[in-house]
This record gives sequence, C-alpha cells and structure tokens, in this order.
Amino acid sequence: LTATLSDPVYNGDYESYGAENAAQVETLIEFTEMQAGTRPAVIAGDFNNGPAVGTTIASALPENFALFEAAGWTDVSLDSGEALCTWCADNGLLSETTQSRMLDHIIFKRAESSDYARLFDESIEILKDGNALTVSLSDHYGLRATIAW
Repeated sequence: LTATLSDPVYNGDYESYGAENAAQVETLIEFTEMQAGTRPAVIAGDFNNGPAVGTTIASALPENFALFEAAGWTDVSLDSGEALCTWCADNGLLSETTQSRMLDHIIFKRAESSDYARLFDESIEILKDGNALTVSLSDHYGLRATIAW
C-alpha cells in the first residue's frame, strides 16, 4: 500500500498519500471479504500504516489501520500482546532519526494466531569496494505467525 513520502510531492488521484493509502485499505478489505465470504481469511504485507504502541512504536496513518480493526480484522502483533516494530530505529539501512513503527502486518479474520515472531532482523556483513560493512537484510523486518482455523 502507498507510503507517506515527503519527496516526491504527492500528485496522484487523491488528496494525499494518506488518502490514497486509505482508499487502498478500503478496496483491500472489500475485495478480501467478497472473496472469503464466511471463511477464514489472512492478509499479510507492508501496509505502510499502523497504530502507536506504548512509548516505543510510533503510529503511521493510524486512522487507516483502524479501518481493518473496524471491519473485524485482528492483527497478529497486537493479538500476541508483544507488538513488534518492523520499520525499526535500530535498522542500519534507515536514518538515525527514524522512529520505530509497525508498518508490516499479518491480519486475520475467523481464525486464531500463535507462534508470532519477527524475522530477518539480524545484521550481516558485506564487502563494498573491499571494505566490510555491517547492514540489515532489508529496511523492513519480516514477520511469521501460525494461523489456524
């Protein structure tokens, strides 16, 4: 889903990056619920939105994430009681001023979740021009969960 960017300036079909993200969330919910009917369903990926959690995870378009909750979807991270950032301040690929956020999600409906964990959050060493650099695998950390119904 669309990220909120400072550059380039938004020039799409909506009022802003946030409004486009909201429209995409609404479309995703509508489509998934139409396909699933009364069966269990899972949506996973980079939503570029999420709630604030405690003092360590800042929000990103929280009103857009709330659309999932209002439609009855449950977030694995919040359901676990141990919300984890996926866009994290300790990630070496991000700016030193980055606030930790929960942008990536596994959400479900009519199911149960367990075995929740963040993945690929370790650093690796690479060579660049003969110099060793310590970097993260990606600017986002991955997630894993078992979903059962």
